[in-house]
Amino acid sequence: MKRLSSLLVLVSLIVLTFSFAFAIVSKIQFEQNCRGFLKRAADASTITLAEQELGRALVYLEDNNLTSGSTHAVYETPSCDLDFWYTNLKTAHDELVNFPSDSDQLTISNHLMKLRETILDQGEKIKVTAPRGVHLYPYQLPELTAILSGLAGLMIGFLGLCGHAQPATENLDGLENQSKR
Repeated sequence: MKRLSSLLVLVSLIVLTFSFAFAIVSKIQFEQNCRGFLKRAADASTITLAEQELGRALVYLEDNNLTSGSTHAVYETPSCDLDFWYTNLKTAHDELVNFPSDSDQLTISNHLMKLRETILDQGEKIKVTAPRGVHLYPYQLPELTAILSGLAGLMIGFLGLCGHAQPATENLDGLENQSKR
């Protein structure tokens, strides 16, 4: 039984390691291939530059099928809606593509400010607007299942290992008998 518990702990640690590694790698890939370009589009000083950077982010979203669905693993909320987010970004990009080249500087500045407000959230710190957990989509449910299974396996394995230790009362009885001698 102790050997089985040890094996369960080992397998659970491996599952958790791979789950966390997958989540970290997915987040880094999303940061490099999408979120970074969205931030650059929001920071762009010209319509052309904003269009180019937003276009790069949209290519990543389309190539990775991040255009519809929900990023939540258990239940859907508006903040996890990929459809709205993608449509919002796509519409902003289309407006940049069709922006009149003979516009005055005030119109250009206003449009770039509108784009910035579309892409960024302002709170305690400025961050790119994106559905929570988008980097895991469409693997958020298997990821959650793996993490919960790994944690459950660790708990069961450790309980199995601890169940083979001598109860504390037996140890105390042995100490009392030794002290009486």
